[in-house]
Amino acid sequence: MMMADLFREVLRLSIYGTVAGMGVLLIGLLVNRVRAPKWIVLCLWGLVGLRLICPITVSSDFSIFRMEGLSKLVEENAKLDENNVDDFHAAAEGSSQYDVAVEAGIPIEMTEWGKTAYYYEKEDGTLMPAKTTQDSVISLLAGIWLSVIAVLWLWAVSSYLRLKLRLRFAIKVSNGIYETDAVSSPCVVGYIQPKIYLTPNLSDTQREHILLHEQMHIQYKDYVWKLLSFAIMSIHWFNPILWVMYKVFQGELEKACDERVIRRLGEEKKEDYSESLLSLARERSWKLSAPLSFGEDNTKGRIKSILRYKKPVLVVTVCVVAVAAVICVVLMTGAPKKEKPETVASEDTAADSVFEELVYNDIVYQAKRDGIHRISGDKDEVIYDVYPGLHPAMTICGNKLYFKTDKSYQDGALDWADTTVRWISLETGEIGDVELSYSGSNVPTIQNYTIYQGIMLIHYSTGSKTETDVIFLEGEKQPVGNDVAWLSEEEEQLLGASMRQMILENRNQLVNLSGEVQGESIIYLDMDGDSNSEKILLKIYEREEDTRVGNYRLQIDDAFLEASGENMEQTLWAFSLDGEEIYLVMFEDGPNEDIHTVLYKYADGKVLEAGNMEADLRSCEIREGLISGAIRKEVIQTDWIWVSWMETEGGMLEEVPQEVYGFVSLNEIDLLEQLPLHTEIGGKDTFEVEPQKVTALEVSADGEWVLLEIADGRQGWVHIENFEVVELQKNVMDVFAGQYLPG
Repeated sequence: MMMADLFREVLRLSIYGTVAGMGVLLIGLLVNRVRAPKWIVLCLWGLVGLRLICPITVSSDFSIFRMEGLSKLVEENAKLDENNVDDFHAAAEGSSQYDVAVEAGIPIEMTEWGKTAYYYEKEDGTLMPAKTTQDSVISLLAGIWLSVIAVLWLWAVSSYLRLKLRLRFAIKVSNGIYETDAVSSPCVVGYIQPKIYLTPNLSDTQREHILLHEQMHIQYKDYVWKLLSFAIMSIHWFNPILWVMYKVFQGELEKACDERVIRRLGEEKKEDYSESLLSLARERSWKLSAPLSFGEDNTKGRIKSILRYKKPVLVVTVCVVAVAAVICVVLMTGAPKKEKPETVASEDTAADSVFEELVYNDIVYQAKRDGIHRISGDKDEVIYDVYPGLHPAMTICGNKLYFKTDKSYQDGALDWADTTVRWISLETGEIGDVELSYSGSNVPTIQNYTIYQGIMLIHYSTGSKTETDVIFLEGEKQPVGNDVAWLSEEEEQLLGASMRQMILENRNQLVNLSGEVQGESIIYLDMDGDSNSEKILLKIYEREEDTRVGNYRLQIDDAFLEASGENMEQTLWAFSLDGEEIYLVMFEDGPNEDIHTVLYKYADGKVLEAGNMEADLRSCEIREGLISGAIRKEVIQTDWIWVSWMETEGGMLEEVPQEVYGFVSLNEIDLLEQLPLHTEIGGKDTFEVEPQKVTALEVSADGEWVLLEIADGRQGWVHIENFEVVELQKNVMDVFAGQYLPG
């Protein structure tokens, strides 16, 4: 990339970063006034830094850069504006002029519509690159920009070397800690092996506090973040707003470090720690002038922050993170790229083309570009005035016209997905949407749908899976007591056979059988393959007082089963493992609000429980007759382990026994003291491990042995009984720290 183009890109990123930084400043003000941790702000500043150097932009429909003025401000700095090229030629890739321009050596520009060559044609036919006044100015500014970057780094490196020279006579106090009067404030200097430099005449309390503060800087690599922030600022030195943000970021690093110290010392030591900082500020006569070292500054602001500190509240933290996420989406993403508009309409998109036609009671319904038309004799009226899509799959049922479309579609939009089924009342002209199981912006693509006498089957495409909803259409329900016999026998058989065929053909895929009528889920399905459709009813009764426990009744024809569960879902699902037998599935929330799966089958005229799983079957992998998923396990920490289930000869789903189970998360935890690890489960041979980061890999079937991996790659087993480390006779909470303990 040429120097001028590079500078254009930096200008564009500088605008993006400035807008993103504004949002982080707002979040910083919020965090400083509520009980939320400072690391949130540091993470956001890290995203701002990434935004300032990463040319890749994530697009979002919610981006503030969708605003026309702001978008134009960004893009006009990034490329040649096509609206200002009237004085020379613009040849797009694919044209004969483009090929001639490339042959003549004309530079190629990347525009919204693809590769373009801009050139002048002289009287003698010679082609010359189009170079505007703006290009000349940009080239000059790019040279100045690079020169100032070089000056900034020359100043930074020279000041750092001068500081190192002053510190060469520092007295070593202990490993990595020195004492010197060459600086007036404690600091961290160095990158490969950073060292702490303390000033003389510190009291024991001051020494303890300041040393802990500087150690926190080193532990969390704050000196690296300071170097990176200076590197980024040297690139964007021309932006005064970013210099202000750079100063704020340095202060946030110090405040976050102070917060870590207070957490280590305890809140009761806030005043003592503040007094230590204040004493150092009184004694300091000059500031540390090396931008690549880590000294202290803004004592007044830090003390205020320390005295305001209170232990963060989880709910407040979650709310602040949620607000921060929204601001990130709005301020740190770019506007979706414009698609090149079609200049010539094809036959199937012409305004008068008919995409689909339906004849019902001698009335013709046509789907066109301008909407859906109803034609009766010489009368042609538009009953839906928005483009319905090329394949709306129009169907009439119950005096309503149904069709599938994108309900959020606006005329002129270029993205397209079938996300809903709409209906038009042929009597009143009212328009509405069928109530789907999905909602919001997470509706998957609808492949197709079918209506059987008031029952709609909607087939969704969800990545590698296909789901089917059974929906009882509003206005088609006919309540006739407990016996829901409003379908004819022929319609019942047709629906039941179709559902069975669909489930068996899509083996290993869950099918949603939801359809609630008068508080019951009702479906017709040929469960046993005898060509006779069974009527399935699911009824959830009221929960017991002050509990989440409720009773339910699952009935298949005359057979039924009654049981209870916690927070049962009023939804039936079905799937087949072998393409021959069908299982019914229900879900409930267990005691810890973890989804629990219960399975049923229908055999010999009886409803039978076919097994249960401490996992959500919807998130499990089903393949080759085997179900694999994760369940909760508590040993050293709360984690999830990989478990498999398979069908037995009796048609029951049971867990596949394993000697050891692998953990899902593989979180690192801190070993706090020396621990002997066994080379095998129950073995006598051990090796000693010093305190360090460890990772739990596997657990034995009885839950008493956990395989740990240490930093050098060695693995060994620790023996645990009733949450006590047997070798040390201590609770796991005293031996390990940083455990993940939800719930």
